[in-house]
Amino acid sequence: MKNFVFYLIFFMVLSSFVKEAKKVSDVAQVLTNGAWIQVQSLSDDDGDGVFTDNSLTCEYDNTWVFNSDSTMTINDIGVLCAPDFGPITISGYWLLGENDTTLSVLLSQGFTQEVFNIAKITSQELILDTIDPENPLAAPTERYVLHR
Repeated sequence: MKNFVFYLIFFMVLSSFVKEAKKVSDVAQVLTNGAWIQVQSLSDDDGDGVFTDNSLTCEYDNTWVFNSDSTMTINDIGVLCAPDFGPITISGYWLLGENDTTLSVLLSQGFTQEVFNIAKITSQELILDTIDPENPLAAPTERYVLHR
């Protein structure tokens, strides 16, 4: 009987750990809860902390979609950045890091890997600041603003 009680308690403790491991973070839930529309692409070329909008007209309707299986797409729709090629979809993978404060993005099709600091995330707004991989503590020089 003692063995049965021991195994029952052990199983209950183990199952609670498994449930915790499967829990999706709040940031991941907000991130994957629908498409994001890029509304600004900003830069701070001189490092003074003042960002200026350098968005191309065709970028104002690009959608970023983060799926719960860690895949993602960036879709150039509406006003096209490369009209000769038609709508373009860039696929890739995403991963949250550092207590859900960073977002790593690995884009396919000859694009790049980016690491962003999540400067702000709400159900309606996502602000991503680029992190320089060679100097991760440097002030960001690029910022993307996305809305729902």
